[in-house]
Amino acid sequence: MFKNRRSSSLKNFLCRKEPKIVLAGMHKSGTTAVAKILGATINRDVSSDPLHQINLIDVNARIRLEKREISFHQLVKSHPQFFRSIVIKDPHFPMMLTDLRSVFPNMKIVSIIRDPRDTIRSILNRLNLPGDPSKVTLDQLDLPFGWKSLLKGEYPDIAGDDYIEVLANRWAMIAEIISNNQDTSVLIRYEEFNRNKKEVIDELAIKLGYEKLRSAKSIQDVQFQPKGNSKVTWVDFYAVRQLDKINSICASMMEEFGYEK
Repeated sequence: MFKNRRSSSLKNFLCRKEPKIVLAGMHKSGTTAVAKILGATINRDVSSDPLHQINLIDVNARIRLEKREISFHQLVKSHPQFFRSIVIKDPHFPMMLTDLRSVFPNMKIVSIIRDPRDTIRSILNRLNLPGDPSKVTLDQLDLPFGWKSLLKGEYPDIAGDDYIEVLANRWAMIAEIISNNQDTSVLIRYEEFNRNKKEVIDELAIKLGYEKLRSAKSIQDVQFQPKGNSKVTWVDFYAVRQLDKINSICASMMEEFGYEK
């Protein structure tokens, strides 16, 4: 009887009329800030990083999901509390859009893109890592599983001889996914959002079909995530060789999204 009630509850949860708003962008591309300010503007709750939250409960869940030992539907069914909000963001979502559509077929996608040189620098600043990977031994670093697997190109597999190449390849892959889904998503450039948060979020909310907008002024300048050091130039942070790697790997997608070398 309990299982039947749980199954019925899940069905009702998945079939709610108001579509989910899924924010998809790479780590440190502004997804948290966009999600929080959008949620406040349209007066909807926000779920942040459900895969990370699940990982705190079951450290092997994402590995099993990546290996297809469990389906995304099963993951949501086991942990519905992390997917109840209308607005949901997670940095792994760009590579999971097919899975997401299978569970939330009416979802609306907001794709967020940021210059790869700033994105990667911000990730490394967050982890207190240098722009030159030859200065550290990754396996000896005491990092949480999620961050270490990201830098090593695991879950999913991302090519690269060091964490600069891995992160650059991940950015290029996500940018291509975003490009291929522009017909079914709303695109936000982080740089434009950062210049005028209210205008960008209000316009986004209207595109998503919301008319009654609330003021989010009280949180527009909140630092939701540890801030990267944008005062250091790319050359000073990476040195020329590492910067050239990023520019080369990300070249075609940088050009498409208007990021100059």
